Formats: sequence, structure tokens, C-alpha cells
Amino acid sequence: MTSIFFFSSTGARMKSLQYRSHRYSLRLLHYGNHMLEFSSLTEWLMHGDYGLAQCRKAAGLNSVAVTDGDELPEGCWEAVHVPNAFSGTTTEGKSVKGDALGFLHPDGIEWLVFDRDIEELVNFLMVDSKGRVCIGKYTHLVNFTETNDAGDTDKKGRLFDHVGVIEKGNEGKRGVKEANPAHRKLVENLNSSVSVEEDRPFAFIQSRRIKDLNRRLLAVYHKWELFKEAGYDISEAGYDPKLAHALRKPDLAEKEGNGEYKDE
Repeated sequence: MTSIFFFSSTGARMKSLQYRSHRYSLRLLHYGNHMLEFSSLTEWLMHGDYGLAQCRKAAGLNSVAVTDGDELPEGCWEAVHVPNAFSGTTTEGKSVKGDALGFLHPDGIEWLVFDRDIEELVNFLMVDSKGRVCIGKYTHLVNFTETNDAGDTDKKGRLFDHVGVIEKGNEGKRGVKEANPAHRKLVENLNSSVSVEEDRPFAFIQSRRIKDLNRRLLAVYHKWELFKEAGYDISEAGYDPKLAHALRKPDLAEKEGNGEYKDE
């Protein structure tokens, strides 16, 4: 059977559990993609200390048992939280476990692999009233499926709505013969997934780095110009006429509304 390997932020070599060793129930969720698109969620997780280790993808599933009467709200994706999908040992000999979060859509299942428990992240990840993504553990939140007085769905609140559980079946046994088919399909789908780390997260990071670098270079250029206008000799301060000319190109940075480049 295919296994997933990765290194955690603590240096542990993590490995996916074989299905016969995975005895944990899966949490079925609705994800508010209309509030925060999946690509933006991935980028947000990448730039924070939330344990995201890999992005992976697998073929979709034609049939997964869901809670009776459960209907997917408009703008939402089905999601599944797989707790303790990975295990490993740190260099100090400490045992660690990691979770996975799958997002089901017509093109397949997007899997986010974490080097830690993400129950709190799933329970409290939200978009606040100002459109900011945060973990609102101590904030009273409305569920994103609730409506306001005008009957409109508020695009704020928790991003994940817990709608059901998929039990493994034959609890307490390590065999797989009589396991819940939906449970087995999802765990094995995760283990068969392939990494897309170079396709998406690396591109996110590079794009962000380039934009930040260009903005900072433009700020340096404008400071050069101020010193030059004040009569200072900037030839020994790293001033490069060719670079200054290149930085004048508008496609290298975003202009602010007043026509000046932002100095962050």
C-alpha cells in the first residue's frame, strides 16, 4: 500500500498509518468556500505556524455516505477531517501525530497534510466582520449557514460546519474486512494522493516574495531620489542607474491611489 512521508516542523519523520492501524472516526464538514476560497485558505495556512506540511491531490470519489437529510449549502464544499492520519518520532524520541483535511469537489479531493492535531483549527477558524481570517476561539460566532434579519446569508463566521461522523466500524479491531466502506475509501484516498507542493504552494511563496521584493526596491529607489534632489552624492550608497530605470516600470509594483508607491 502507498504511504506518505514528510518531515514535521519538529524534525520528526512522519508516515501515514496503514488503514488497518487507523481506528479513528472521520469528521464530515461543510467548508465555506464562498467566504474564503480554497486557494486563499491554503496560502493563509502556509504563511502561519499552523503545521501545514504538504498539499496533495487524489481522484474524486463517486460515492461517500453522508448524513441523512444533509444538504450542501450553496457556495460550500464538502470536507473531511482525518485525525491521527500520520505518526512519527522526534529526534528526542517523542511520539507525534498529524492530521489531514480533505476538500471534495468535482475535479478530485484536495488534501492538506498537517504535522499536528488540527481540531482547534477546524473548530474555530473563521472570517471576522472585517473580512480577516483568524482563529476565533474566544469569540461568539454565528454559523455561516445562518441568516440575518433581511434573510441574507452572512459571509462571516466559522469556515467549517461539523455535519456528521463516519465511524470505521468493528470498533476495537485492527482488521479491515468489515470496515465501513466510506471510511476506508476516504483514508485510502488520502494515502494514494500525490504531492502538488511544487505546483501551488511554491508558486504562492515565489509570487509573494517577488511582489514584496519589488515593493521594497521601489521604496529604496524613491529614497535615492530624495537624497539626490537634496544634493547628496548617492553613487556610493548602492545607487544603480540601470536598476533605478527598471524600477520605474509600473508593472513591478502596485501604485497607491495618490500615485505614490507604498513604503512598507
